[in-house]
Amino acid sequence: MLHAPVDPRLLDALLGLAQELGARRSLAPPLTLGAALDVFDALVIEHPAAPVGLVLAERLPLLMLGELGLAFRASDDLGAGLTRLARFHRLRAPFVDVKLSPLDRGRALELRYRIPERPCRRALIEGGLAMWVRFGREATGVRWAPRRVILPHVPPPSPALASFFDAELVLGPHAALELDAAVLSLPLHARDPVVADFVDSRAEAQLSRLLDESFGARLEGWLGQRLDQSPTVEDAAAAFRMARRTLHRRLRAAGTTFQALHQRVLRERADRLLEEGRAVSEVADALGYADTSSFCRAYRRWTGQSPAAQRGVS
Repeated sequence: MLHAPVDPRLLDALLGLAQELGARRSLAPPLTLGAALDVFDALVIEHPAAPVGLVLAERLPLLMLGELGLAFRASDDLGAGLTRLARFHRLRAPFVDVKLSPLDRGRALELRYRIPERPCRRALIEGGLAMWVRFGREATGVRWAPRRVILPHVPPPSPALASFFDAELVLGPHAALELDAAVLSLPLHARDPVVADFVDSRAEAQLSRLLDESFGARLEGWLGQRLDQSPTVEDAAAAFRMARRTLHRRLRAAGTTFQALHQRVLRERADRLLEEGRAVSEVADALGYADTSSFCRAYRRWTGQSPAAQRGVS
């Protein structure tokens, strides 16, 4: 995830902020999420009192979200726009989960960042919340305020953040904006049901592919933990609580099959164990083969050579 490429508009905003603050560290190729976070870390360390996350959020354009930003602006009201963003946000930023939860006379927009603890994490969370509020204010033309802003860390002493949100900052288990029903019903200036429906259909297809790819990775991990048990497709379907036909369909959508995935996991595990110098019979047993001969035949089919050759045995 940290090796994923970064949107050029995010880079422009980050570099502009770094130049303004006189940061000593600059971005160098490759321009990845990890590299951008390193620069963000440096900004936070060098300027601990500055509301770096908020300042960055005020520089980011809504169009950075691509078609997703277009669908947000074309929604009927703020609540519908946020619903779209929450559903499809992982297509643009896979490192953060966005969720809308019901509240008494309103809803909470929750953000959960899936990145390790690092100096910029607090600023990233504060900036993420500020970005959603800023986009919502621009789309409605109203300077609305959330009911409360929840932070998973002690709110900073700087008044800039509270002034921007015009709301109470409180400590909670994860980042969230509590929004009243009246705010959620604010109409958006650029609402267009045709545009919103068109983008929805494209985003749904992309999300479906993403989920299928994720399912393939999860199934591969499940297989890797059970190779010695010779897991079957029926076992996998039961473990993932789906029909066998559904499992096959999901894997086809991800460009693979259960058999191909199982064989790949077997071969990768076999290579690793053989490179460690494990005995061929021991590897065969660890991979769930009935006997050593069956494993040797399978290994020759995969690689064209014997397992002993992989161990460097003459």
